[in-house]
This record gives sequence, C-alpha cells and structure tokens, in this order.
Amino acid sequence: TTTCEPRCQWTEWFDEDYPKSEKAGGDVESYDKIRRAGGAVCEQPQGIECQAENFPNVRLEELNQHVHCDVSFGLVCRNDEQVGLFKMCYNYRIRVLCCGYSH
Repeated sequence: TTTCEPRCQWTEWFDEDYPKSEKAGGDVESYDKIRRAGGAVCEQPQGIECQAENFPNVRLEELNQHVHCDVSFGLVCRNDEQVGLFKMCYNYRIRVLCCGYSH
C-alpha cells in the first residue's frame, strides 16, 4: 500500500494592505484580499506567521499592539483597539503554510 504524506511549504510573504491613520483604519491582510491581488494562498492553510514589516525579528507579543493573527482568516489590526501613545497599527505581512498530498 502507498501512504499519502503531506508535503508542506511556506508561501512568500504577503503585504496587500497598508494601515490608514484614521481611527476606523488599520491593517487587514485577509486571504480574500491577497487572492484578489494575485497571491497564491491555498484554500486551507495549515499554519500562519504574522510579523510587522519594520520589525521582522520581533515577536507579535512583544510589539505591544492588539493584533488578530489567525490561520482561518489572516491578520486584522484595528487602530481603535490600540492602547498607549501610538494608536495606529504597524504595517504587517503574513505568510501561510500550504500542504498538499502526494504518493
């Protein structure tokens, strides 16, 4: 018998949105937005990595921003959820882990 082994690889980094400064603004890196821009995002990503464009070596938890990074939809950062002096989202980018099966 042949077993199917998942073959997984990370996509390139995607940055399709840029944060706007108004209170209702933010940064949204959704799969739909990336696909509309021609990005190849699989239908069911198995993992996600999110990072601030200007701080690629800093973990999200250390940025002191309220950010939703979720494998089911991508990344959402809303200016009105930020606390502290700087009430604007950083510019974020994401990449996802796509898996296919081969024999």
